[in-house]
Amino acid sequence: MRVLTLGLSLSVFALMATGCNTKEPLQKSPQNTVAQSTPTNNPSILLSNPIVKKDDGKDLSISLSLNNTTSKAISVDPKEFALVSGATVLTPASTSQVPAQIPAHVKATVLVTFNVLGRLKGNIKPKLAFQPNTNISEEFFALGTIKIPQPKAKSSFKPKAATKSQSKPVPTSSSTPKTSTTPKNHSSDTQQYIIKINGTPSANGEVELQFSGIPSGYVLSTLEMVEGSNSVTETLNQAAANNDIGNLSAQFSISPDGSVIVFGFDNAMGGGRGQFIFTFKSSSDKSITAKSAVFGILS
Repeated sequence: MRVLTLGLSLSVFALMATGCNTKEPLQKSPQNTVAQSTPTNNPSILLSNPIVKKDDGKDLSISLSLNNTTSKAISVDPKEFALVSGATVLTPASTSQVPAQIPAHVKATVLVTFNVLGRLKGNIKPKLAFQPNTNISEEFFALGTIKIPQPKAKSSFKPKAATKSQSKPVPTSSSTPKTSTTPKNHSSDTQQYIIKINGTPSANGEVELQFSGIPSGYVLSTLEMVEGSNSVTETLNQAAANNDIGNLSAQFSISPDGSVIVFGFDNAMGGGRGQFIFTFKSSSDKSITAKSAVFGILS
């Protein structure tokens, strides 16, 4: 019995020494190894030559080149651009001209437009930001110093046909006045003639002006808008030549038939107080004036 016990003990010891697992060892499969992808830092689209093409105080348009350096077409979205000035970040307007796709190995010119009205003004040093995909860092391109001008309000002035309710056409110096004697007391402004203002005076805005009751034999000679250092004085001929309110500084404008007089305010007049004064002269060089009430000008 001792011999049997010793034999069994040796057999157990041998099995423990050689290992009791009789299965084949696991083979490491290539499928168990996953290659980790890393973002690339090489941009596939290169931006160059940004140039300011439009700067009117309302829109800032920038022309630039996009070069697709790859062997396949790449989609482009206007949202990949931004205009950065200090803490202000603007996204492109819908009027931007950016192709949906740039073919392989092609350099395309695009136009990115930003609405700056009310958001940027004066001298700024903006940067154009561009990030064609999220795998690369956003790039910034300095545009130098840009002066955002004060935009002029676009004129809505259109000559209107005279109606019975409107004042009579403005008599000009070439008009033949009706035969009448010069009314008494009109040469020294003893009688008041009123200028009616249609509209709200405001910076970069305009109003329509009307008057009535001017004695026969008197023609409009001078138009004034008195507002401190920003006063405007024009002759009838100067006002008649101003047919595009809003593109120049503050000025008067008269429709071709003389039935409508318009005054366009500039930005510097905002917050002030003004008054319109029209001077009429007779053939004997006597004069009378018509005045409006004093009014405030909205900023």
